[in-house]
Amino acid sequence: MFSVNDLLVRAGDVVCDEDGRLSAAFTRKWNAFVRAVEKIGKPSGRGVRRRELPDQVIVSFDVKATVKQDIAFRISATAGEDKDTTLVRVGFGLVGGLEPKIDGTAISEETSDGETPALKVKSGDFNKQHRCRLYFKVVLNKDWTRKEVTIIAAAELPPAEPYTGFKLLGILINNDGSIRVVQCAKRDLGHETSERRDNGTARHWFWAEDA
Repeated sequence: MFSVNDLLVRAGDVVCDEDGRLSAAFTRKWNAFVRAVEKIGKPSGRGVRRRELPDQVIVSFDVKATVKQDIAFRISATAGEDKDTTLVRVGFGLVGGLEPKIDGTAISEETSDGETPALKVKSGDFNKQHRCRLYFKVVLNKDWTRKEVTIIAAAELPPAEPYTGFKLLGILINNDGSIRVVQCAKRDLGHETSERRDNGTARHWFWAEDA
């Protein structure tokens, strides 16, 4: 039985005898190497291709793309019923354990036309830099429990409201009529408040939940 180190051929090792034949020491190493390779077996299975030539065997593998897990809240923007309207749909995700809604419908729920709800973004929702911000609007009850989460479009950060917090979801950039989406939130979000006051103001904390 040979170890890996026993199979190594080092400088100065005798490979051939004086008559030109392989030396006994090298022959033992070579045979041990061949037996070790045979124990590995022939690669096989789905996607494995073998091509045997007189002096070599070529093994190749067909690698297919792995399934990529989709991000949360994936934003898609399409043209609306007129050139002044962009329809924005948002993939499933949770904020503080609640599924956001668009116009009263959960973002993953199909409407009567078989589509998920779309937020209608108008030209007035873009600022001078041609950017429209998409926000999660988290509305709380007066006992500071979460009531609902909606998605809104605004040119700038909306003004503060009692028992309400905002978190940036993404940005739409209008390049001469072509809408580019910048995704900001990509995972489910946790939410909590601190420094609560009787007038409904508080500090809102958001964080990405573990995948």
